[in-house]
Amino acid sequence: MIITKIFIIFFISLHIVNINGLNNNSDLVIEEKNNVLFETTWISNNKSDNYTIMEEKESTIGLLKYERNNKKISIVSCTNHIENIHNILTNFKTQTYPNLELLILVDGGGYQYHNKKEVKHQIKKIAHKTLHEKIKKITKFKNNVYRYKKIRIQNMKDISLGSCLNYGISRTNGILIMKWDDSDFYGKNYITNIYSKYQENNANILIKLTHFSYLESKDATYLLSPGHENQFIHSCTLPHTRVPGSTICIERKALQKYNLHFKDITAGEDTDFLCRAIKKGISIYSTSRYDHCWKRSSLKTKHTWKINDIDLIKITKAIKQFDGFDPLKISSPS
Repeated sequence: MIITKIFIIFFISLHIVNINGLNNNSDLVIEEKNNVLFETTWISNNKSDNYTIMEEKESTIGLLKYERNNKKISIVSCTNHIENIHNILTNFKTQTYPNLELLILVDGGGYQYHNKKEVKHQIKKIAHKTLHEKIKKITKFKNNVYRYKKIRIQNMKDISLGSCLNYGISRTNGILIMKWDDSDFYGKNYITNIYSKYQENNANILIKLTHFSYLESKDATYLLSPGHENQFIHSCTLPHTRVPGSTICIERKALQKYNLHFKDITAGEDTDFLCRAIKKGISIYSTSRYDHCWKRSSLKTKHTWKINDIDLIKITKAIKQFDGFDPLKISSPS
């Protein structure tokens, strides 16, 4: 009887992950299995953009062979706005890069008025509606895989954004980790072009210091911090710039080599991260303005940075590009 109890306790402990250093007050303990809200793996062939859930054994065998030939890239997105999950998934499913994984971490504070069962149902409903728009069921897998995408949406405790990002990085395994914001726009070639710049410049971190922003209060798209494209960055406090946290792409081996992580804070974690990276001698490269747009709601309560749009335009020397928002106008030239 005693031996049985010991075995049960040991078995349960295998399913508990203790994340040290994510919370200054106490260790953050997460039972991953019980906190997964939605999880699926998708493939698409090279003749269409139709997706299918990976179910057949043949699919798995083909995928393992395929995955070895492609460098996986991880995307981590922390959100407390369930309604924005649709936007994250929409951006993700259009990406042309062939080997991706997405981890969406949903902060419990964003749905404190729901019980967990209701939240899980709501998120599954959003995910299926977004991902199943072009589904075509296949009965047998053929060795013509074009894209591989793994998605997990997971519940988190009420923690800081920095701690959430650290956790996400620890639970993914791509050679690059991209931080995505839940309300931004990412063009279909965003990841493909970032990876190309990573290979060309051998940079440890990539960002878009010059970037587009759609300001809802102005109903117009602006170019922020012009003049910082396709160049290495040696300061985190350049005049007339803001750190575009939603475009940060980090090389995993650099994180491990320099023992770099995000601070346990919610506002300013991006700037702090880049400043410490520069001090450690980590190379940071600013890519082109294209394939991304930082979307600013007129409701500042939706953003961690509460600056008003008039001051934002002045500080970043922003230049108006066009009225409204048009994805084609901010896409990379063909």
